[in-house]
Amino acid sequence: MKPVRIISILLASFALICAYSCQNKSEPSPKVNPAFTSYISAFTSGIISTGSSIKLRLAQEVSDEIRNAQSDVSKLFSIEPSMDGEYVWVTNQLIEFTPTTPFESDTQFQGVFHLASIADVPEGMEEFRFHFKTMKQHMEVKVNTIKQYDPQELRWQYLKGHVQTYDLAQGKNVEKTVVVKQDGKELALSWSHSNDGKLHEFTVDSISRSDRQSDVVVAYNGKSIDADQKDQLVQSIKPLGDFSISDVSAIQQPEQMIVVRFSDPLNADQNLDGLLQIENVDGLRFTIDQNEIHAYT
Repeated sequence: MKPVRIISILLASFALICAYSCQNKSEPSPKVNPAFTSYISAFTSGIISTGSSIKLRLAQEVSDEIRNAQSDVSKLFSIEPSMDGEYVWVTNQLIEFTPTTPFESDTQFQGVFHLASIADVPEGMEEFRFHFKTMKQHMEVKVNTIKQYDPQELRWQYLKGHVQTYDLAQGKNVEKTVVVKQDGKELALSWSHSNDGKLHEFTVDSISRSDRQSDVVVAYNGKSIDADQKDQLVQSIKPLGDFSISDVSAIQQPEQMIVVRFSDPLNADQNLDGLLQIENVDGLRFTIDQNEIHAYT
């Protein structure tokens, strides 16, 4: 095996984080009259997840008598534009609205609380209005690995990848964002989704490898989850007998490493000393996983 020289590509992840931050900078909200702090101590504001609930905390607890009289919280507290959901007294000091379905992304909302219904307030303070905005959705698609089912049988492979969303997204909608084809033929995907709705992993089975090179195209379009991203990733499947590097990528989680993927499985006993180099980095550790070399600092 010839020595391989790898230039660090970790800056790509930093650029992605910056892109998220720039897209979701909070717009200045209308100023709140500071006199309201005598009645309201906290409320939802700024940029929030589409799956958030909306909360308003009073400066002091109300009596049970007032709480019982205002048991229909939807007449006391509302969201504009209107959303179906549940308004409840969590405690005698905290009110919460939980929407039936997630809020629409990248949308400005206003909360209206009828303060005069529970307290004697000066003229002009009968209603307390506050604003919040939902996140703009963003998606990133990556191919994690392409491996053989059996190191002794190189004709059939599988691909694993994932969709990372900035905000939560429903699994059924994420599954509409990705289409995978090999030489124009669509391949089946199986999915698993994290509990927080932000990591969506997929597996593509039955990728064939023959005597000629072919391409597996992972095409994605974020329209179904209100994301603007649209592109494709092309993975070359080398011909049988062609041993070469297929891909080099940087992994951030759960541990930082560089992954060098080859077209064929490697000898697990291969001595890698001096064969892989990362610019300006010494003392690398290596592991071999079938057709991949993992390099750690």
